[in-house]
Amino acid sequence: MIRKVDIKNPVEQARIIRFCCLHEMGDMDYARILFDQILEPNVVIWNTMIRGYSRRKAPRDAALVYLEMLERGFGPDHYTFPFLLKAFNRQMTLDCGKGFHGKLFNKSSKRDVVSWNAMISGYNKIQRYQESQKLFNEMEKENVEPSAVTLVLVVSACAKLKDLETGMKVHQYVKDYRIATSLILENVMVDMYAACGKMDLALGLFDSMKVRDVITWTTMVSGFTNSGQLDRAREFFELMPERDYVSWTAMTDGYLKANHFKEALEIFREMQGANIRPDEFIMISILTTCAQLGALEVGEWIRIYIEKNKIKKDVFVASALIDMYSKCGNTKGALEIFEDMPHRDKFS
Repeated sequence: MIRKVDIKNPVEQARIIRFCCLHEMGDMDYARILFDQILEPNVVIWNTMIRGYSRRKAPRDAALVYLEMLERGFGPDHYTFPFLLKAFNRQMTLDCGKGFHGKLFNKSSKRDVVSWNAMISGYNKIQRYQESQKLFNEMEKENVEPSAVTLVLVVSACAKLKDLETGMKVHQYVKDYRIATSLILENVMVDMYAACGKMDLALGLFDSMKVRDVITWTTMVSGFTNSGQLDRAREFFELMPERDYVSWTAMTDGYLKANHFKEALEIFREMQGANIRPDEFIMISILTTCAQLGALEVGEWIRIYIEKNKIKKDVFVASALIDMYSKCGNTKGALEIFEDMPHRDKFS
């Protein structure tokens, strides 16, 4: 067993620790030996060690490194908590005791708004949005003034939970305390109202914004499609000063979900004219459209397009092609795709 390594170069130390922690062939014991020889590890190295233990599902080791980090006077940054929290699934948290994450956070002597934001961000990244909201409520009780970053994080959590009440509470807070709004904050508030199905409130905020970007417009398009207002969605889509891949996808998916296959195909053709390269998910959606419409000629063109542009042709794309050929009455084409498949699922 290796007990000591003689590497003095800080850059080399960091590189080897990173390899040991993050590579599948890495050795956490070796990383720990090397880590212990560094007198003043920076926050990046601390985070790397925590991340390494998290990846190996060793929550107690990750927590011990975090506690050691605090005891030695190093404060967490916005990466620390996400790496730490990923080590704990729900059962592990129960095994370690209720509120274990909070106990770790409480150990931190530096509980300023930056630390609170890091913790909330960590919960958001592991999709524990209710915990994010609880932390925000604790911030209020401890009279910690939230920053614009805090509000963005909390409103984002509200959008995921479709929690209109808390989202409106945060929006009112912004108004009452005259928080300097940013495009990012306004965008997440529009997204929150849209996610909650309150397109009238989303539209009111949209109209009041002095600056809008492609994210703002796409959020409105998605909101209208999700609420079944396809005509309004198309109206906003046509008014967009610029469109990106997400915008085109939002409009296409909106039509597909409503079984408006001809309109979806029309958008896809416009997408090609705008030189926007679709991915395999869009291709599956369009092939489904062709299958529903019996549009064999378009489906054939899609197949050629996939092969010509080297779009990932996985089992799902292949299955969509088989379905398209079958529903269009071309069994020969379906059989060709089936025989060329390296892997098949039960639906192929």
